[in-house]
Amino acid sequence: MILKLPTKFKASSLFFLVLLFFSLYSFSQGTLEVTGNGNIIINGSSAPNLANLTDFGNVETGSNKNNVFTLDNIEGGGSPNKRLNNINISINGSSDFNPSTSNLGSLKGNETPLNHLISFTPTSSGLKTATVTITFTNGTNSPYTFVVQGIGFDPQPEINVTGLGNTIADGDTTPSAADDTSFGSVPVGSLTNHFFTISNVGNASTNLIVSNNGSGIAVSGGSGYFSVNSEPVQNSIITGGNSLTFSIDFNPLTVGTHTANISIDNNDSNENPYNFTISGTAFIPKPEIQVTGNGTEIVDGDTTPSSNDDTDFGSVNTGSQLSKTFTINNTGNELLNISDISLSNLVDFSLTGAPYSTPVAAGFSTTFTVTYAATTLGTQSSNVTILNDDSNENPYTFTVQGTAADVSYTPVTSGPDWTVTNLTPNFELNNPNTIIYGPDNYLWITERVGKKVVKIDPVAGGSKSVMLDLSGVVYQTGGQDGLMGMAVHPDLYTDINTSNNYVYLAYTYNSSGRKLRIARFTYNVSTGTLNSGSSTTILEGFEASNDHNSGKLQIGPDMKLYYTAGDQGYNQFANACLEIRAQYLPTSGGQTTSTGDKSEYKGKILRMNLDGSIPLDNPSLGGFKTHIYTYGHRNPQGLVFGSDGKLYSSEHGPKVDDELNLIIAGKNYGWPNIAGYYDNQAYAYCNWSSSPTCNSNNFSDHNCPSDITPIAEFDPINNTILSNFQPPIGTYNSTVSTNPSGGFLEWPTVAPASLAIYEAGLIPNWGKSLLIPTLKRGTIFRAKLNATGDGLESQTYEEFHSSNDRYRDVAVGPDGITFYVITDSSGSTSGPSGTNPQSLQNPGVVMRIQYKCLIGASCDDGNDCTINDVYDSFCNCVGELQPDTDNDGVCDPLDQCPSFDDTLIGTACDDGDDCTINDVYTEACDCVGTYTDSDGDGVCDADDICPGFDDTIDENMNGIPDGCETVCEPFTSVFLVNPLTHLGSGTSNTALNLPTNSQDISFTINGIDQVTGGKPTNRYIDLVSVSYVDGNNITQSAGTFSGANASSANISITGIVKAITVNLSDAYDGNAGVTLDVNLGIISYCVLSSPPSSSSRSSKVASSSFGDEFRIYPNPVSTELIVERVSSKSKVNISMFSITGQLMTQIEMQNNRHIIHVDNFAGGLYLLRLTDENGSVIKTERIFIK
Repeated sequence: MILKLPTKFKASSLFFLVLLFFSLYSFSQGTLEVTGNGNIIINGSSAPNLANLTDFGNVETGSNKNNVFTLDNIEGGGSPNKRLNNINISINGSSDFNPSTSNLGSLKGNETPLNHLISFTPTSSGLKTATVTITFTNGTNSPYTFVVQGIGFDPQPEINVTGLGNTIADGDTTPSAADDTSFGSVPVGSLTNHFFTISNVGNASTNLIVSNNGSGIAVSGGSGYFSVNSEPVQNSIITGGNSLTFSIDFNPLTVGTHTANISIDNNDSNENPYNFTISGTAFIPKPEIQVTGNGTEIVDGDTTPSSNDDTDFGSVNTGSQLSKTFTINNTGNELLNISDISLSNLVDFSLTGAPYSTPVAAGFSTTFTVTYAATTLGTQSSNVTILNDDSNENPYTFTVQGTAADVSYTPVTSGPDWTVTNLTPNFELNNPNTIIYGPDNYLWITERVGKKVVKIDPVAGGSKSVMLDLSGVVYQTGGQDGLMGMAVHPDLYTDINTSNNYVYLAYTYNSSGRKLRIARFTYNVSTGTLNSGSSTTILEGFEASNDHNSGKLQIGPDMKLYYTAGDQGYNQFANACLEIRAQYLPTSGGQTTSTGDKSEYKGKILRMNLDGSIPLDNPSLGGFKTHIYTYGHRNPQGLVFGSDGKLYSSEHGPKVDDELNLIIAGKNYGWPNIAGYYDNQAYAYCNWSSSPTCNSNNFSDHNCPSDITPIAEFDPINNTILSNFQPPIGTYNSTVSTNPSGGFLEWPTVAPASLAIYEAGLIPNWGKSLLIPTLKRGTIFRAKLNATGDGLESQTYEEFHSSNDRYRDVAVGPDGITFYVITDSSGSTSGPSGTNPQSLQNPGVVMRIQYKCLIGASCDDGNDCTINDVYDSFCNCVGELQPDTDNDGVCDPLDQCPSFDDTLIGTACDDGDDCTINDVYTEACDCVGTYTDSDGDGVCDADDICPGFDDTIDENMNGIPDGCETVCEPFTSVFLVNPLTHLGSGTSNTALNLPTNSQDISFTINGIDQVTGGKPTNRYIDLVSVSYVDGNNITQSAGTFSGANASSANISITGIVKAITVNLSDAYDGNAGVTLDVNLGIISYCVLSSPPSSSSRSSKVASSSFGDEFRIYPNPVSTELIVERVSSKSKVNISMFSITGQLMTQIEMQNNRHIIHVDNFAGGLYLLRLTDENGSVIKTERIFIK
């Protein structure tokens, strides 16, 4: 097309139009930008750098390095006018640089940038450079150029030395066992050698030459005890990626630590020679004896037997024997020779085994057994002596002891102080499992077979009422599955309306077989039931069984939920071919409520947060934190916390050794390797499941399969013991020495079904005790804990209550004297007979056992402030409180100071006497202090004229103490006042300075009414004032006098006087000069003062303020807590709770003053609550028991 312009257009217009077309064309072109590693490479750049990849760095000759550069058209839009066309790359300069391709085509503004690779392949060493040129059409900045560079270098060998696979740095001077540079401890005269590896970690084409200069591997220092063995030959070549090995011998001849330096000659350019230090310690071998019992060391010379290390055999029934096995360990590094073991008492103790026939190798052990025969009542002891060749512990001695007891098994409840009542008819409960005293003051019970939570009135008894029916959820077909454990959130016990109104239940359910679930339900205070629709799963999905599910739940003071998981009855009866997993630890962590591997949750006690998650402070077992808290359990059906936070468990034994355990995080409780104590008695582990021919139909309690050998509890030769083993604090029966025979009812076990703890302190001599309901023996046993709660006072258990029944669980009532027991509806028991099967007497009942303490009978509450003391209906010994007239909290019979607050005795006061210090109220109700008379002259320090002298001695009878005569002189003076010149009103004064300790000054000033000249009716002396400085350097006034009223003034000052000043004032305004003479009488001093008069001492009575009508004191308290009602006469209930929410005591306040005995309570914080007859809270107070 030809554009024809009108003729009227001028040349300038034509130029403008051409320029416009050119501009439009230019601004529609593309623009190139090149980056390396995200950094822009400026067009024309001649300074390569590593940041934008234009500097390729150091590259071995013959190898290749590729850098990627990005080409981008930075003009926006996809218009063809802005497209870069015919993009071409060329490289000029070193031929070692090459582009991956030269023609890159075109690039629009909105297209993905192009990545282009440039390779650097140095053919020789040295710096190489080249210029990259990028040309294109339709662009604004073609050509685009920049310089690249790289350095080629020839490959070099690189030496590296390792020991045990770990690198030994060149120049290392700190020998370590990790890299074998430390040879450890070596006996003098013996040789040990360590191997080291020399590697060439350089390029495969390189050669590392060892012994390049002929010096090889050199050893210096070390007293000549180190030497190179199997040294490489001279000029050994190690190609890249390969290695060779050499060894160093250490053969010390003297004791001590020896150090040497290793130097390896090689051709590494910067590590030649390669140096490092080695060391070893030489010693003279010797044996070291150590003796343990129950896994605990017995110190040489120990004379204090303890159950912890088995040196105290405890109480043993007369006629019975008990054996304890002790281990001799050789912790030294030479053979330990034992020449003899002997006992000092061979009447009551005997020794079995002769471990001294063979020396004990270093690191090994042997055992011997001591047997105690309880023949004579009382405690007997024996010294054990071990002769050996330990240089400083020969002989090795310690003391053992045992106590023979004559035990009577008469049930305590058969005595006159107890009543036993069935609250329900037989079979009211369908095989119950757990009973608790609920927060609504009813008994809450789970029915294992009935699949319900029910409640019973603890006073009236009668029929049950259903709180929750789980028949559609719980799966139960066996003897130990169904609805089991129950735990109540502690807040429900302190506030029935709490939002934490949670009840936790454990039960089996069916999900491709039996599984176990722990679920949470909410309590409805209006209906007194559990909301069936409130179920929240806490933990589920781990396997359950028809046997040994355990199933006990507890909430601890740490607000964690604890659950006992049994071993599922594996390795016996129908489960005989399933291996016991109690010793198996988890292989993974991270288990949640419904997910994760819970296959090892067998034979364990679990601990979880209340939402089912894993607590952060759970132990790490098997390398993982899971819900597992302890392991090695068989069938722990009992679980209970003490108020001090200690956790106890009861556990069924196999045929012997039912256990009481103190549960400690991370510990191993032995099963199936150990039953009861670590004593090798009456039990060996027969692993039926390991038999290739295992058949559960052939299972026997008395014989192992022919192809299985029972495993003893420990190996007496090698003394192997389980890791983390925690022995029980008590067993039943630990005195059996052989595997029991006969039927299970004849075995020395009692089948402990649960566990409760008594801490109320109301039953004489009970202290802190564990109550153990049993199934086989139809007995509830009591085991008293020791003072620290980590053991039993005796291994002899009191038979608390017995009958031909299977006692499933027991709960302690809040009154501290009532116990509620549930019994199985079916099953076998021997009853107290201990052998023959018996029919159940009270199947499926709630039984109330109460310490009645002869209600209404006279007693002594130990309080002198009460009279007519009797037992009330709550078994409290209470009396009529006698008056407290002065209202000081001390009743009149005990009031030392009537009308005085006795609680002030011992507190500070002021008796008003300057002669005493540290004044306090005494038991005589006086405010009395310590009299201060430093010189002992009968004159207190505050009044003493002559400190350090006896002020009462005046042998010359001059009225001056002899001790003061050296400083006090008689003094008499006529005092003349300076002339007073009348120049208008004026004053005149005269000072009289007296000797130190002047006292009791008296004198007379005469003529103060003189009148002269001028106006005869006026007096010229208007005012006389006298001041003095006392013994404390304080100026005091001795009086003022006027001549208008008197002609003289008598001055008398009592006490110490250091100076006197007399002031005269003239009131006449005239010009006549007048001289007035004022006479002073005799001035006397150093006259003893009369003794100070006694201060009046009046008693002080502190007023009491109660704040409201009740007074609760003292707080903190150690023995007796007093609740006092000032005015109200309404019915008041007193409840006291532990910090975990457990109701400790609940009583009705019968009188205006009630005493709660707390000396048997564990120390700590408690909650005291006063409620009226409608249950409304009157007063709540935190009590701290010391």
